[in-house]
Amino acid sequence: MTYKYKVYTQGHGGEHTIGTISKQVAEWWLNNKTPDEFEEYIHSYDWDDDKEIANKSIPKQFQINKYWHDLDDIEHVHGTEYASSNYLSVDEVGVWCSVEDIPIETLFDPIDFVTDEDGMMLNDNIHDEVIVYGQSFEKGGWDYEEIITDTPFDISKLTLSVTIWNGLQIIHAINYEGNSYCNIGLDTTGKSMAFWIDD
Repeated sequence: MTYKYKVYTQGHGGEHTIGTISKQVAEWWLNNKTPDEFEEYIHSYDWDDDKEIANKSIPKQFQINKYWHDLDDIEHVHGTEYASSNYLSVDEVGVWCSVEDIPIETLFDPIDFVTDEDGMMLNDNIHDEVIVYGQSFEKGGWDYEEIITDTPFDISKLTLSVTIWNGLQIIHAINYEGNSYCNIGLDTTGKSMAFWIDD
């Protein structure tokens, strides 16, 4: 017999990036603008007219013409925080009841940690660049690829893979019976945004 299950995580989380800009550009912004002005400038790219206006006061060599979420050459993760206020649900496909619906931190300790430092070590040119962090803080739900198994669901076989982003623990995948299942969709509402230079 074949069983099919869907796993959802619910609560607070969001989209988190780590990227780089040149040291020359970073130094200009740090010396000539406030952190709030830099953040406002970065997010102005979400609206073309705003970015065009913003760039009029910025020397061309110091302009950053990318969306905030594309400044992600080190790390980009989107998911639920591994926190006691968030929940994980498991539903059997075609059955109108939850197999499990429990607080994430009561399940188990996460495994397969990936840290900020792990990502940074992969960038050979990091000494010529400066790190920038971006975040869209969101509330809602994230769902994962369907689990197909020959036996009924066993919560003890489920583990989490977590990325540590600026101190936050973000779930980037779930694991079951040796297989990894990625985030494939979300239904969230944005609460706030942030972007800054790691100076």
